[in-house]
Amino acid sequence: MANVIQIRNLPNPAALYARIASTLLKKGKGNLPDIKIQYDNQIIQPSDLKKYNKVCGFEHTLIVPSTFIHTRAFELQALLLTHPACPFPYPGLIVFANTIKQTRSLYVGEEFNLSCSFGNLIAHEKGQAFEIVSYLDVKGKRIWEETMVFYIKEKKELEMYLKCNNQFYQKIV
Repeated sequence: MANVIQIRNLPNPAALYARIASTLLKKGKGNLPDIKIQYDNQIIQPSDLKKYNKVCGFEHTLIVPSTFIHTRAFELQALLLTHPACPFPYPGLIVFANTIKQTRSLYVGEEFNLSCSFGNLIAHEKGQAFEIVSYLDVKGKRIWEETMVFYIKEKKELEMYLKCNNQFYQKIV
């Protein structure tokens, strides 16, 4: 059974960057933990969607674009990837594939629950890959799901990458 971490607010960007920097020393080996980040009883505010639509050049409507949902899910994914039990360093991860399925629209003002957890660990000839799955449910019915596949380079490439980035992060942190 998954260890469920219930959050009430999305992470503060400065705190999240500090969490990302703290993963630099991870070795990139091990099993994926059985963790689920849960963000319940949420409502998209019209002002947030209006700003997003303006930046993206979308017409403002009461329908929430699936890409806006992804931006919320990505913040939960970042919390998952920076959890101490995650064996991979965040810097150096490459999004290898991303699939979004939506069965109906989400509307402004509609209450929803958003969650994400690790999926499968996938062997790759030049490193390791793994999935993060995210779900959005409205009134107990799943209306949106995303599977992201992250790739982590093999050890020699990863060590060189982390050494360069560690020097960079030490200067800014």
